[in-house]
Amino acid sequence: MEKSVSVESSLITNDYDNIPMNKRHFKYDLCKCIGNEEVLTTDYINDVHISPFDRPLNMVIDPLTLKSIKNEFQKGWASCRANTPIREGLTYFEYHIKNIDFANNQHTRLGLSQRTFPLSQPVGSDLFNSVGIRDMTFERLYNRKKDVIVNKDVVIENDDRIGVLISLPSIQEHYDIIKKIIENKIQSETDEFELFHLKRYLNDLSENKIHKERVSIKYKNEYFYESQDYVSVGNLKSEDLIDLNTSFVKIFKNGEYIGDLSNEDNCYLKSFLPPFVEINYETNRFRPLFYKLLKQDDMKNIDTLVARKYYDDGSLGYYPTISLFNESCVELVGKVDDLKYYNEVLQYVQQSDDIKNKDLKDLKYRYDELQKQTALYDEEDLRTKRSLNNHDQIAPVESLTSEMTPDNAMDVE
Repeated sequence: MEKSVSVESSLITNDYDNIPMNKRHFKYDLCKCIGNEEVLTTDYINDVHISPFDRPLNMVIDPLTLKSIKNEFQKGWASCRANTPIREGLTYFEYHIKNIDFANNQHTRLGLSQRTFPLSQPVGSDLFNSVGIRDMTFERLYNRKKDVIVNKDVVIENDDRIGVLISLPSIQEHYDIIKKIIENKIQSETDEFELFHLKRYLNDLSENKIHKERVSIKYKNEYFYESQDYVSVGNLKSEDLIDLNTSFVKIFKNGEYIGDLSNEDNCYLKSFLPPFVEINYETNRFRPLFYKLLKQDDMKNIDTLVARKYYDDGSLGYYPTISLFNESCVELVGKVDDLKYYNEVLQYVQQSDDIKNKDLKDLKYRYDELQKQTALYDEEDLRTKRSLNNHDQIAPVESLTSEMTPDNAMDVE
């Protein structure tokens, strides 16, 4: 992998500017090749860190740890996400402020976002997909506006540790909520193709099953999984969204509780699962195929060849999100041994009557959960592919030349 050094700073080098970058409708995961047409998901560093794929190119990551990120070029706000979502339970992590300078217009906004949040803008500036705090005034940023001063006497300063305590219902509770919604949709749906997808999704939810629609590609001598990324459903209104009623986001500064980002009406975190997010489904491709196979009563190939429209691929949830303006720099801290104020927050949790779930986890725990889930899926996926007699049904590893761009890579199927 080529290394490029920023003109502005020789302290942080960009080892990750020659990889396919996540953008609207598409996302990538690093793979390792284990055999002919067989790959397994892997990671650059086996730890929670900032995702090299989930950032604009002008945001440069510390190549040694992937935990510190700096906005090198003066192009306005830019955001990045962690490499693991928080999907359930009580979780704590910290942001370590490495460099902000209000006098020189170097700022940060810190918070959480869903996969549907656009990284070209600061966290909290979209509709319901993210929530954050402002560095100068500690205002909550939510639903495209600064609406609540969390603590008027607090500002963020260099070397601060900004702690985030997030609580979400269990994934089983969340699935149960979505199942009722899908069951109601099934009752009223008349389109056979849509009904097929709804029933398929309901079965996945009932079996707590994740599913990945992905293809393996080779890009600049490395292997990646390319899959469809989720986007917001365009016609949804705020009243259509489902609140996760037991959710909250509490903010700490250097171990001291500052305030709650969910202490006002209509600021519960929202459901992050389909049908409240969607992929860019190729209806014109799969609808004719579905009816052709249905006419032939070929249900086995319908399940194999007709891609899912609704599914949870394990990447959905709330991601730690850092937004930077000008040459500011922030580090993501997710492992309990590195969390400077973990014990203070744990004591707060144990003493708080408002927090029912006392089982506090660090972000590294959520990362390990995701890795185990992905490994199990990879193994099952390999077994399924090996059992297929018709190799035309297996998505091959595609070779991309070094001259091809990530945009070209997205066209591979």
